[in-house]
Amino acid sequence: ATIRGAGIVPPGGELAIKLYWSRRNVLSPGTYVVSIRFDRKMVSLPFDGQPFPKLSRKLAEALHNERYRVRSDHMILGGLFGPDAWGTDEMVEDDVRVQLPTDLAGGRYRVQAKMLRIANQPNHEFRDFFYDDDVYQGVRIGEITIEPWDGH
Repeated sequence: ATIRGAGIVPPGGELAIKLYWSRRNVLSPGTYVVSIRFDRKMVSLPFDGQPFPKLSRKLAEALHNERYRVRSDHMILGGLFGPDAWGTDEMVEDDVRVQLPTDLAGGRYRVQAKMLRIANQPNHEFRDFFYDDDVYQGVRIGEITIEPWDGH
């Protein structure tokens, strides 16, 4: 994966990301979505994040009116050529543009990507509601710094 324009990006800025996907096995037909997640590396959480880090993070976000984690979902090639249609070991380029929210807190962020087969109805586990290492936890593809630019 490559992140173009990475380095310092302002809240509300746009990133161009190029992901490369392949598969080794036959996949069941379905709807596949890619999640790109941005996690701030250093967050001071109420109660030190205990006992449920996700709820503590959401409380901190509400108290400070800023976000420390955001996710952008998309379908590869607009859903026209899903991974269940790819040949084995075929490489597919996925060019993505991600518009970051304007209320994203400043700081250093881990960027992760994960492909998920989504069901018609959400199928979340207990940990998805209470812990930050949830179903959307992906492979690290890089880091960026969020910092306001002059005049923003």
